[in-house]
Amino acid sequence: MHFLGGLIADIVSCKTVLSRVTLFLFICLVAGGTGFDLIPADLHAWYDILPVIALTMVAFLLGSVLHRDTLRRYGQAIMAISGAIVLGTLGIVSVGLVALGLPIGLALLLATVAAATAPAANQRCNHSVRG
Repeated sequence: MHFLGGLIADIVSCKTVLSRVTLFLFICLVAGGTGFDLIPADLHAWYDILPVIALTMVAFLLGSVLHRDTLRRYGQAIMAISGAIVLGTLGIVSVGLVALGLPIGLALLLATVAAATAPAANQRCNHSVRG
């Protein structure tokens, strides 16, 4: 089931402007308890560790493109741009969700998820554009 969802997300992302990360999140919402509840109950025990594993994988994949020479040359620019992306994402998403009527706590929580996935989506978009 998970493989099929990933395959569908990959195919749809190649044919649309939506990133894989966005589609993966959408598929998880549809398949999870908020949607059709297709995830077996015995996998619910994994919920505490899965976000840690996922974010570790994202950090590893993003970090694999940074080498010592790259950091020396572009380190300050990378930090400034990354900070701007995170703060901009937090601001735009939280303000937008509060404007839609969500409580500030929930809006900030969802904004942190958006900020956590923004680097992976940006890196993937840059990779797609370069070919």
